[in-house]
Amino acid sequence: MTSFQKPTIPEIIEPVDLTIDDTESTDDSSRVIEVNAAAYQSAYEQIVRPDRAVYLPGYFLRWLKIIGPGLAWMYVAFRQLAYLAGVRRGSTSNRFSGKAIAALAGITERTYWNRVGNSDTWEKLNGLVQIIKSGKEWDVKSPTPKRLPRRFVVAMTLPLTPADAALLRQWIVKHMETLNGAEAVLRAAIEAPLEELIPENAEASEDDQPATVRQLVHELFHGELDEKLLAALASAIQTHIIVPTDLIVIPVYFLEHILPYLGAGPGWMLTLLRDQGFMDRETNEYRNRVTVNGGYAEIAGWMGMSRPITIYEWLHGKKDEKFREPVLRAYVREIQKGEKELDFALQPRTFDFLFEDAPAGIVEAALTKTDLHEVFNIKNHPVYANFSIGFTRISEDDYATFSIGFTRFAEDIYATFIDISLNSFSLTPTSSTDNDKTPEPEPQPEPQKTAAAVDSDWDLEKLLRLNSVHPKTQKAVLENGATARVFIAHLLFAFSKGNESIKKPLSFALDQLRTNPGPPDEKFVALASMPQHILVAMLSGEKVDHPLAATWRKLMGSEGGKTPRYRELLPILLGDAAPTQEELHERKQASEIESQTAELFVPNPLPRPVNLPQSKFQRRSRD
Repeated sequence: MTSFQKPTIPEIIEPVDLTIDDTESTDDSSRVIEVNAAAYQSAYEQIVRPDRAVYLPGYFLRWLKIIGPGLAWMYVAFRQLAYLAGVRRGSTSNRFSGKAIAALAGITERTYWNRVGNSDTWEKLNGLVQIIKSGKEWDVKSPTPKRLPRRFVVAMTLPLTPADAALLRQWIVKHMETLNGAEAVLRAAIEAPLEELIPENAEASEDDQPATVRQLVHELFHGELDEKLLAALASAIQTHIIVPTDLIVIPVYFLEHILPYLGAGPGWMLTLLRDQGFMDRETNEYRNRVTVNGGYAEIAGWMGMSRPITIYEWLHGKKDEKFREPVLRAYVREIQKGEKELDFALQPRTFDFLFEDAPAGIVEAALTKTDLHEVFNIKNHPVYANFSIGFTRISEDDYATFSIGFTRFAEDIYATFIDISLNSFSLTPTSSTDNDKTPEPEPQPEPQKTAAAVDSDWDLEKLLRLNSVHPKTQKAVLENGATARVFIAHLLFAFSKGNESIKKPLSFALDQLRTNPGPPDEKFVALASMPQHILVAMLSGEKVDHPLAATWRKLMGSEGGKTPRYRELLPILLGDAAPTQEELHERKQASEIESQTAELFVPNPLPRPVNLPQSKFQRRSRD
């Protein structure tokens, strides 16, 4: 029999042009293929990168019910970093900062460390993420004691939940006698209906533990069957239960820029509503309307929640006349049917939702350099009605009913696109080569226009008090209409390359605000408008994957390997909370390690046509 050799599959990072060298050679190794990435023709694709995504097996929904929304996002973050660190690169481990994990989990770094220190976290994540506690915790050899990195092991093959592992074990043991041996019972399990093997909503006992199918069958039949046969049968049962093509797709852009503003529960609600949508290539049906037959109760059940009214409060609840979850309303709209409600919790509910992570209204405003305050002023801009679901809803309800949280969310999305308008986004013919291209001059910013949507997440009054600015100066600055964004933009200008002659940047910025409250060069305003955690990371010397990173290096980068002057800006912005030199050094090391890892790329799975059978878990509701 001819042995089967696994083919080598090349990694694809970008959509590419291929140039093949067809010159004759007697040495096969000299036949070179040159690969060149074509320029993006879509602003959305360039920034959002829909191909950068975390792909979770649909079976994870059973885990979601057990561990809850918050810890589920933590597992997503751990899984993504484990993929980047080990699975894709072939190494067994790598180091990341707690800040990196928190950023992908949609939480603050403080919340992350609080969860790490809570034993309940690891009891619930048992089987998914394991914290290794062994050896020394502190390095006392250096002059300043340092905490050694915590070690985690992340499950890349999803284990069965404790209840499902117990059910599968019971089924196998029960059928051992009637099916005549280990191999026969395992082959029968491959064909058995899932509702027979692992019926849904089973309760786990205290002694039940999660396990992969391979671990379970190895425990039961080690020594009775050939190990290779045992591994093959276990793999077949695993794919019968956890279908490889049944995937939940979560874009990395969503994790980094949407989830922190949505929150854990609304984030999963939107993700799972999107999971039920599709585009049918035969009929060109674009489905972004879904009916959940079990209503609010079913949605709550997706996340292991027992209070259906919570879903209603996410969608419609207000506090102090402002919506509690304004960002969710920008992505999801409940369709009111105008009929009498027979059952508040269980009545079917229909929703429209956005597939796009960056709403078209914000993208258009960024690319056209339209101030978002003008966009949100619906009384002066009837064009609102042409925007996405969220913006149509805003035009109905009035922007004043939204909290500052929505403003910050819109600013974050806006800031990721503004660099395109600053750094020449132009359509390039896909057939052109480097030799055909004529360099275009960098476009100059238009005068009297701001580069960001709204003011950044800094408070000018707090910054002035933090730096003990004289009360008279504070009053003059505030009365002159200055903003935190413009203040920080002046500070960045003072600390930038070529402005070393400005010896007192804080005094310089205050003088500018007193005499001229207008912004400096638009590029500095764009940098000042980045989310607070991004700006602090850049000031700390961390390598940040952000559209403005190139602009930052050009304007702020240090010369000759010296510590950049702009580090002095950290205590001006953060006061005593500014990181120490030792902390900055540790962050830089973690950032350098992270930057060496590749981005996740998995080809998008084919959309689910109408006529395809449902997932074996029947997780999708249909109209």
